[in-house]
Amino acid sequence: MNNNGFISLHRKLREHWIWEDAKLLHRWLDILFEARYAPGKLLIAGKLHVIDIGEFRTSKSKLAERWKCTWKAVNRFLKLLEDDGMIETKTDNYGTTVKVSNYAAYQRFLTPEGIADDTPDDPTSDIADDTPSDTPEDRADDTQKNKEIKGIRKKGNKGIKPLPPAADGAEPSEQENKVGETKAELRTVRNSFTFPAQLQKSVNDWIKYKFEKRQGYKPMGLKNLLTQIQNNADRYGEEAVVHAISESMASNYMGIVWDKAKSFSATDEVTGTAKGNKFFRVAERLGARGGENQ
Repeated sequence: MNNNGFISLHRKLREHWIWEDAKLLHRWLDILFEARYAPGKLLIAGKLHVIDIGEFRTSKSKLAERWKCTWKAVNRFLKLLEDDGMIETKTDNYGTTVKVSNYAAYQRFLTPEGIADDTPDDPTSDIADDTPSDTPEDRADDTQKNKEIKGIRKKGNKGIKPLPPAADGAEPSEQENKVGETKAELRTVRNSFTFPAQLQKSVNDWIKYKFEKRQGYKPMGLKNLLTQIQNNADRYGEEAVVHAISESMASNYMGIVWDKAKSFSATDEVTGTAKGNKFFRVAERLGARGGENQ
């Protein structure tokens, strides 16, 4: 157990779905405490392995003992975090490596000279831009920039020439190319899944909801999301998944809580089939027709 140093917590944590459950919050904080703030080496089965920033080595049985819960509860919690893109895990015969996603974007690291000047680069993070500077020099620079901006606003746009238009046939920048490629990949992923109208509307609402929270998906994350939606719709029924998405947005959750789909899709006592399941609906209609013919 790592009891040295400190970690940084962003106030946005209070808007996260995990804040609503004290037990799950305790486990998440324990993971953040365990994550390494600097790379290190660990001897595993006679071989040296590099444990990177934001990673730590453990086992599910150790976590179950520390969190005072069952191994299955540990497994469910880690999978929940993975599904929401908060961690990545790699399990082998000797234990499990847990990696906290975007760890560098939330933490500022200590160096022999003191606090590092720059947060490690992470172009996908929206938290790093909101992190305040920690040194007097940084604050002085920010103050001077604010004064310059205010001066420009007072003077207006006099004397400021607009940028010339881009020349015809100008080559797009590398960053523009990457953005275009990502958008094309996202479009391909979305078009590869077909949902009924009501469920498709809920999927679109969820993607917009995540975009508004500045937590947009990348192609792989979007594919995993749509696959989960498809699998849960087949398992619990379309209405149950629509309900789960709606409830998760209303509760300001960061991810879709599939237990809500499970609870919504109650099991019929006679057939043993989930009520949200399409097979139950077919059986229900057939039963109604049979009653009319009697």
